[in-house]
Amino acid sequence: MNEATQSMGAFTTPRRLTQSKTLPVVFWAWAGAIILVLELNIWGNWIFGPNFTPTDPGPDPISELELWYLYGIQALSVLFWFYAVWAWILKPSMQEGKLTTDAMLAICCWTMWIWDPSMNYNTTTVLYNSYAVNMGSWTLGSWPGWTSPAGNLLPEPILVLATGYLCWVYLMVVFPCFLLKKVKARYPNLGFVPMLALLIAGVMLTDLVVEVLILRTGVYAYPGGIREVTLFAGETYQFPLTEMLTFGGAVAVVAALRFFKNDKGETFVDRGLDSLNIGQFCQQWIKFLGLFGFTHTAFFLVFFVPNMWFATHSDPWPEGYPSYMINGMCKYGDDRNQCPGPGISIPRPENNPF
Repeated sequence: MNEATQSMGAFTTPRRLTQSKTLPVVFWAWAGAIILVLELNIWGNWIFGPNFTPTDPGPDPISELELWYLYGIQALSVLFWFYAVWAWILKPSMQEGKLTTDAMLAICCWTMWIWDPSMNYNTTTVLYNSYAVNMGSWTLGSWPGWTSPAGNLLPEPILVLATGYLCWVYLMVVFPCFLLKKVKARYPNLGFVPMLALLIAGVMLTDLVVEVLILRTGVYAYPGGIREVTLFAGETYQFPLTEMLTFGGAVAVVAALRFFKNDKGETFVDRGLDSLNIGQFCQQWIKFLGLFGFTHTAFFLVFFVPNMWFATHSDPWPEGYPSYMINGMCKYGDDRNQCPGPGISIPRPENNPF
């Protein structure tokens, strides 16, 4: 061993530790830890606060068919969730003796449920059917800076969405990746940009088809759409294409993270993780927090931020929503008795400690 080699060997560990500080996974792990604490604080304020209570459906009756549909979709969602937890998280992780990358991404998608009511941050643009099992939502009084009045009355359907963000959202990640893998096998010379474009288009089109179908059932609604870019504009089941761009775009970021791995199976986020001079247990935590930080930041930037702007530019609500969809959330205008729309003021919350 020559002198240069000995010198290099003497400084290997300090150099690796110095380089590790600049690894993307370290940055994203810190981001993930901060975001996780903030989200747990939001959920904690909701669960242990005064707004953890079911939303009253109001006086309007619901049809027996719609009610049985709600029962059915909630039951199926729970069953699918149990299958997904076993097939996508527990079974592959038990086989490898540690949480797999896919299992971590599935958990990241599952916890993205926290962003679901954020479309209503400034003003109400999404509604849910309060005949579904719910405990209101973690918004007004729990989420820092929440502006739209009566936001806590949004009846987040727990049995549908607490399960759906694992089952359906992660499926929206996996299925386009599966199709793109087939395309890549058929056209091996396909470049990065065309593949990325196909992946984004696939996720968005999947979201479009699924949401258009579900909207017709009355489980939820998007009353606050910009009609020039809304399908079935003016109907109670209208679908703003901005939702396809923001929600579909955020999911597409996760799908791209999953699909474009290096030859070691590493994503952009956890690349170089094995160079950290730490044990496997710590590596697992750093990797998970890194993926968590990246995916949740993507949802914040691609879904939450644009929707704050779209919400304040929405057109008047379509007519015909029953009380169990509006749920007392039309408290806008000077007298606080109107649904949001152009020319109608958005009052600030009376009691928001944040």
